[in-house]
This record gives sequence, structure tokens and C-alpha cells, in this order.
Amino acid sequence: MIRLIVLLAVIVVGHVGLADGDWTRFRGADATGVVTDEPGLPTRWSKTENVAWVADVPGQGWGSPIVVGDRVFVSSVVADEANIAPQGGLYLGEGVRDPAKGVHHWMVYCFDLKSGDELWQQESFAGRPVVPRHPKSSYAAETPATDGERLFVLFGDLGLFCYSLECELLWKQMIEPKKTNMDYGAAASPVVHGDQVFVVYDNKEASWIASFDTKTGDENWRTKRDEVMSWATPFVWENEVRTEIVVPGQRVNRSYSLDGKELWRFDGDMSILVIPSPFAAHGMCYLSSGYVGDAHRPTFAIRPGASGDIAPDGDFDRSEFIEWYQPQCSPYNTTQIVYGDYLYTVYDQGFMTCHNALTGEETYGKRRFSPKGSFTASPWAYDGKVFCLSEQGLTYAIQAGPEFQILDTSPLDELCIATPSVAGGNLLVRTLTKVYCITEDDSDDASTASVEKAATDAIVQTTSGPIQGVPSRDRSIEVFKGIPYAAAPVGDLRWKPTQPPEAWTGVRVCDEYGAKSMQQKDFDQGGQSEDCLYLNVWRSNETKTEKHPVMVWIHGGGFTQGSGNQGNGGGDALAGRDVVLVSINYRLGALGFMTHPDLSAESPHGVSGNYAILDQIAALQWVRDNIAAFGGDPDNVTIFGESAGGTSVYLLTATPLSKGLFHRAILQSPWLDPVIFRDLKKETDNGPPAEYDGVGQTRRLFGEDAENPIAKLRSLPAEELLEKVKQR
Repeated sequence: MIRLIVLLAVIVVGHVGLADGDWTRFRGADATGVVTDEPGLPTRWSKTENVAWVADVPGQGWGSPIVVGDRVFVSSVVADEANIAPQGGLYLGEGVRDPAKGVHHWMVYCFDLKSGDELWQQESFAGRPVVPRHPKSSYAAETPATDGERLFVLFGDLGLFCYSLECELLWKQMIEPKKTNMDYGAAASPVVHGDQVFVVYDNKEASWIASFDTKTGDENWRTKRDEVMSWATPFVWENEVRTEIVVPGQRVNRSYSLDGKELWRFDGDMSILVIPSPFAAHGMCYLSSGYVGDAHRPTFAIRPGASGDIAPDGDFDRSEFIEWYQPQCSPYNTTQIVYGDYLYTVYDQGFMTCHNALTGEETYGKRRFSPKGSFTASPWAYDGKVFCLSEQGLTYAIQAGPEFQILDTSPLDELCIATPSVAGGNLLVRTLTKVYCITEDDSDDASTASVEKAATDAIVQTTSGPIQGVPSRDRSIEVFKGIPYAAAPVGDLRWKPTQPPEAWTGVRVCDEYGAKSMQQKDFDQGGQSEDCLYLNVWRSNETKTEKHPVMVWIHGGGFTQGSGNQGNGGGDALAGRDVVLVSINYRLGALGFMTHPDLSAESPHGVSGNYAILDQIAALQWVRDNIAAFGGDPDNVTIFGESAGGTSVYLLTATPLSKGLFHRAILQSPWLDPVIFRDLKKETDNGPPAEYDGVGQTRRLFGEDAENPIAKLRSLPAEELLEKVKQR
């Protein structure tokens, strides 16, 4: 049985869209391996083509590079004596029963992202290994993690080491090594959430999951695990119900609260070795395991909100919280990837399959890579392509979608086990001995004269009047800045539903961003006004007659700061991929969310406090009515936003006022404080009536018996309102 749920929003946790692009953990900040399209990311490369730099990395390590700002971090272990060299392919249980010979040095290296120069190196530990390792693995198999201020380097059977980004050892937590299945050693990478770093160590003696304080290294909690053969990296799942830690297991799949309490479990009859790591897409968490020797190699799509045993009788199709299940749809070493509506599985032996990510139905069965290869690294995706790196160092660029097509191949001709990382328009591929920084070579710059002329010649007719754009920083992109989509919400229109803009007759040159909404942060720097209802449009110079997908960016900032004028580079990047991008300003703070019974009485809907959302709806109506003139498709509109922008997307999917104005939605780290969900007129578990806020503020400012307090508030200058009235 397959239940298809209607999803109005795709929950994407992490740094996507116009947000920061640091690569903070295994498979990226959101653990999906899906990357924001950027012009610098190529489809093809070699040892010399599209290579910005190459850095030699001593020793051996299979962790992915981690990127923070302009710094790249990798871990490695350097041995004083030669040991068994790793090789590609399957070992099928064959292992090494003795620890490696000689003194080993557990190392951390930092490189400059721009030049590849080594900035520093640190030796975390030196000594002889006390536990064996899988012959294909390394004593530095784990990928480090970061919170942006500190680097957390895990050497699984040795310890967790915390460094500052400037190479100072801040703290360490040594780990008592235990016997692992077939002496394969540890491999699960650490993950960071808030002020906690989580580590899982499954072994044959005393398995556990633990939390350590990111600043001090103190152990917050440790929970025993009845597992022996699991190597999957845990996943912090921030879903619509709660934040939880999902950890697959050979015996039982489990979820834990952030304080280490078990939330739910089920025996998934997983394969004997559990290696793929969980991740989330389309509001579901995907779990899998697929040892090649097992008949049952399952993939599960889990819905949020579960508790207890979610499949006590082993009937996965009848479980309330298992959206779908496939019994033979899992890889052995690699982790699957969801890109768009498709789930792609890369098998160690050199095949790929594709399933519908929402239903689990097969889109296409096993397709062989050609030339053939074997795979341990997990796939990644950008620019409508899924990339798969073989152990032989050959990357296959696969066309995303319902048909298998190899578009290109890129050789590096060296053993590759580590999963690549992507940051700042750079692809970082780690081979046995090197890190390659791969980016598009722009040395053959084309002349921009004709592009600039085309960008300034075209005039677009909108429902309010004709406008003209200007070249963006990327001269192949045209940007229209500061287009008014509504009347200025000033004077009597303060705290009124959004009104249409005044029309104009002459050509309006849109070469400057419109003012952002009044906000306390950086107020003296200017560029703010109560007259703030403007939007911006980016399009490619080649996007003028055909219909292209439209994306509408809603900025974050806790509903008290920020603007749609941020992220010009992101506008260029998306427009360069044939997307028409729109970013919007809307009323913030008290100007956008003021509640009061008198304001509710003025409203035709009997409500107040939703002016910012009404602004966003008005902007979407403008997109519906005008975007075709920019080459956009009004029937293919995606809204997306981060933090408070993600919350806006959440609210827009719920209100009937936005019906038909968009067709897809992406939530990025939405801010879902209970204050947002208070009832307007009555007390609930989320707090007192929202109208009480406005009543309390008018009484504080004008006294309890003041007549017509809303008129008094409207008469205050916006600057004074910003100082005297609570903004959220």
C-alpha cells in the first residue's frame, strides 16, 4: 500500500537559495547533497580543465572537505610505515585482523579556498593504532563538522577534537575503542545542532549515541544503543512537528530527542550492514540499507510526528508513519539523493535506479554506467544534473528526470572514496592523495558590448506602466530594481490591506533598489522607509519571449529586519539558469503585524496583524499579472524563503487568499515560534489573544481611556513608531 500525501511545501533545512553556502557536514548543511545552482559550477572537468587549484594531502582519509568562508578543512592519518593500500571494488567480508603497523599521525589540514595554499596543520594524536580497519577504509574515514566558529574532527575509534578555525585545539574527548564487526572500525561522522555535537559509535561491545557541548566538550548525555553493525551518520531532522535525531540501525531504526530520549523505533529488517545515512526531502525522512548479499534491501520514507514502535507487527505498508516502503531499493555504501520529485540510487556495482520520491513507485530500473565503474562516494546534484563519482575517479553527469542519460564524464584517474563537497561556486573533489578545486574557467570572456545594449534597449510594459532594466553585475543578466507593486502604505493606509500602485506613463528606469521597510537594525544607515512595497526582477538576456520558470524569494530576518534587495549574486545565478527571479520587500515589525480590536473592526475580514502577508500576496498577484512580459511563466511559480521567509511560505500555503498564485513552495529553516500561531481573539496554548498586544501598547502610550488610539498611532512618524512600539 502506498499513501500519497499532498505536500504544499518542501521542507529544506540548511543553506539553500540565497543563503550562505558553507559546506558544514557530510553531504552539506542540510545532508541532502543538493546544491544551489551557481554559474561557477561546471558539468565537465579533468586534471587540468576547469581546475582552479590542486592541493596534496599527505596520508589517507575518506572524509569530505568541509568549507567555512574561505577555508577548506580535511582530516587524514599519516603512517610512518607502509601498510595495505586501499583498492576499489567489493571485499565481501574480507578484512584485516591486525591494527596497521607503525606510528600513525592523526592530522587536520586547512587550505585557502581561493588559492589552495595550506594555511595550517595540526596533529591531533600520534601513536600506534590499537584497532584494525577495513582494508578499503582509513583511520580518518569520518567527515568533520562545523558550527561556523569551531571545527569538530572525529577519528571514530580515537576521539573527538575541537579546533578554532585558526588551528587552536579548544578541547578533546577521547573515545575508548571497541571491537567492531569484522574489525571494520568506525565510520559515522559527527553532526552539529545548536550548541550540541552528536556522535554515534556502534560496535560489538557497548554502542552509544552521545551529545557534547560545542564550547566546552562536556558530555551532555549518552544513550546506550542495542546495535552492532551500523556506520550511518546520524541526521538532525528539523520537521514540522519537532527537531529529532534519526539514526538507522541493523536491529532497529530509532529517533531520539535532543536530550537523548528515544522517540520512535521500528525493526525495518535492515540489511546486515547499515551504511547509508538518513536525510529529509518533501517533508519526509528517508532511511535505507542495502548490503549486496542480502535479499531485503529496503528504503523507507518516514512521516514526522511518530512515537513508540511505528511498525510493531512488521507490516510496513499499514504503518501510519511509513509513507512508503520499497523492499529492494537501497545501495550498500552510497547514500541516496532526492532531486526534484525523484529518488536516485547509485549502486556499488555501477548501476543507477530512479523512483518517485513521493510514492516510491519505480521510474526506471537498473541502468548501467558506461564506461563501467564501482561506487562508494554518494551522489550530488545541481543544474538539473545528478553527479556520480566512481572509485576509479570518473564522474558521470546524469540528466535529472524520468529517463537515464549520461551527459558527460570527467576523469581524475585516481582512487576516489570520499564524497565531494560544494561551496561558493567551487566543487571540491578529494582523491586518494589530493583535493581538487573545480570551477568554471572564465578566461575566455566574451565581449559584453552587445549584451549591455540588449539589456538597456528592451522596455517591459507592466500593468502600471512601462519600465526599463539595467545590466546586473553579470552582464548577461538584466535586473529591474525597485518596481512598485503596491501603493505606499503610509498615512491612512498604515495598517490597511495592500492597495494597487499608482500608474505612470513615461518609461520608469529601474536602476535602484526601492527602500526597505523601517527596521531598528542599522537604522541610521538609511535606505529605509515606510514606503517600501517594491520588488526586483532578474532575467537572462535570452529570456525575453519564451516562458521560463519563476521563483519568488521572500527574505527572512525574524519579521523585523532584512529586505529583498539582498542576494544580488543569487539573482544573477538563478537568472543564468533560465529562471526569472523575483525578490520582494514587505512591511516589517509593528508596521506589518500590528494587532488591535479597532484594526480588526476596520478589516473586511475582521482581522488584523496580517499586513505583511497581504503585501506578499499582492506581490504574487503582481507576478501573476506581469511576469509573462519578462519571459516568465505565470503558471510555473515557486515561492521560497529562509527563516521568517520560510515562515511566510508556510503561511502562504495555508491562506485561501493565495490560491492559484503559486504552484510550488520551498521552506528553508522556517522560524515557527508559537507566537505566530496565537489566536487573534482568544487565549490558546500558544499564548494570549494577539489583539491584547495592540491594546496593551496603546494603553501604555496613550492611557486606558484614550479615544481613537489607532488614529493617534497613525499620526506618529514611522521613526517614532519604531522606537515606541514593540516590533514583534
